[in-house]
Amino acid sequence: MVVVLVLMTGGCAASTRASTAGSLDSISESLDESSSATATAGLVAELVAAGRLPAVTADAALEDAVSAADAASHALTTVVVPDSETLAVQERALQVAQEAARAVVATRVWVGGGSPEGSGAVREALGRSGSDLEDITEQVEELLEEGES
Repeated sequence: MVVVLVLMTGGCAASTRASTAGSLDSISESLDESSSATATAGLVAELVAAGRLPAVTADAALEDAVSAADAASHALTTVVVPDSETLAVQERALQVAQEAARAVVATRVWVGGGSPEGSGAVREALGRSGSDLEDITEQVEELLEEGES
């Protein structure tokens, strides 16, 4: 009985260790999800501003985008990182993903008529978030490539 418990405990300990590549892959996946949500919100904002998308359809698309952005931010908080360098990348990725989520939420509020900000301010925030997401994603991809060499 003791041998079985030791083997089970040993297996659990090994599975909780993080690898840099695994952590960076998880961070990259979350950033992709956040980028997708931000791009969706940007497209919706553009179509609403042009009068080419009904509010009910826009709200449904933005509800999904808000959920995806929130899930991406949450996923970043659960990544186990092996070292301080990867932790710094994770923290920056989380900051950028949370800013993007706020921009997506602001877009939904604007589309629902609850925000005094115009479409220009909403689209500017989404564009800034999209750019920041691209920058951190590029940094993560470079670190992944360095790890492969």
